[in-house]
Amino acid sequence: MIIYRTTPNDDKAIIYLNKLWQDNWIYCGQLNDKLVFRKEEKKVVTKNKIETWDDFDNFYLLYPRKIAKKQAQKEWIRLNEKEKTLAIDWLKKWNTYWKIHKTEKQYISHPSSWLSAQRWNDELDIPIPPEEKYQEELKKDIEEEKKNEQDKLLVNNKILELKNSGEYERIEKEAISQLTEVQLNSMFRNRLIDIRVRMIINSTYF
Repeated sequence: MIIYRTTPNDDKAIIYLNKLWQDNWIYCGQLNDKLVFRKEEKKVVTKNKIETWDDFDNFYLLYPRKIAKKQAQKEWIRLNEKEKTLAIDWLKKWNTYWKIHKTEKQYISHPSSWLSAQRWNDELDIPIPPEEKYQEELKKDIEEEKKNEQDKLLVNNKILELKNSGEYERIEKEAISQLTEVQLNSMFRNRLIDIRVRMIINSTYF
């Protein structure tokens, strides 16, 4: 990547920018007072396929131990597209794992060994950060609340159906018979009957 400071339209600036264009440097945009360019991806022709090094560069940039790069490139070429995607995605998780466990670089595999052993298939014990854990629990609570609302709606619809068929009276009498004298004489009598009716309907029809 090249970051070129913008200058007045002098001849030197124009010549330099034209040279970048001819050398396949792509203009990415402007950052404050700078123009940003990146090199168009380079393709390496092998016997069986064309390999782009940009993906490997991304992998190697993420890998914390920079050693034996050429050997790592050879291992990278052997991977199919799915494996390359998995390698980069899981390397991010491995980086989190190494960081949490404070793994020293000398104990981290060479990138070539990591690729050849397909370490993205390993199970990692990574604690969930507090914020992510909270969001996960919140999501579960919301899903449970939605399910409760759906169940409640089903029971309400069933109550209407039973009232129309005259069957509700029988269930209500059954519910009352299951309550104690203290419950029937309490201020929560109607609420307790309703709860018991819903329990009977749930166990009978759902």
